[in-house]
Amino acid sequence: MDEIVHRLSQSLNQATLASSNPDGIDFAAAVLILLVKDSDEWKIVYTRRTKNVRTHQGEVSFPGGAYEPQDENTVQTALRETYEEIGINPDCITIIGGLETIRTISNFVVYPYVGVMECLPDFVINLDEVERIFLIPLDWLTNPDNFYEQDHMVENQFFRKVIHYHDFEGEHLWGLTARITQQLLKIGK
Repeated sequence: MDEIVHRLSQSLNQATLASSNPDGIDFAAAVLILLVKDSDEWKIVYTRRTKNVRTHQGEVSFPGGAYEPQDENTVQTALRETYEEIGINPDCITIIGGLETIRTISNFVVYPYVGVMECLPDFVINLDEVERIFLIPLDWLTNPDNFYEQDHMVENQFFRKVIHYHDFEGEHLWGLTARITQQLLKIGK
């Protein structure tokens, strides 16, 4: 196992794997930060959402979505959504842990999980939900020249600092997805 994945698996919150049933939470969702080794370089899988989805149309995101009652827990939600959106079989993914949950401004509680793809990345895009899949190298994501904070007005009421990355292959990573990315990268140092 590579050093970065080893450090992450030692540091990630293992408790979230055991207690990831969102009973009593009105709006729960799970995302998967999927690590892929490509040409001896670790990368994270991102998607750009289509204009057809209900929320966050056209934005960069991780595979993931809303918890459904048939899901045993939010780990299963993340794996199910990853399969539905980008065609990666859960058997090809080793979950190495989770990050702390995050409450969004739309009142969703998001459970972020980190997984390592153990198979060749043979993506099958669900064109109803995903417009594009792309991978960003960890080295690029950790370079402080590639990201910045900027004020963002929320619902015409208040400003908050939001993380933005400079465009990568024409894709703009920002907001919650950038924040989750930064949390993961701080653990991996």
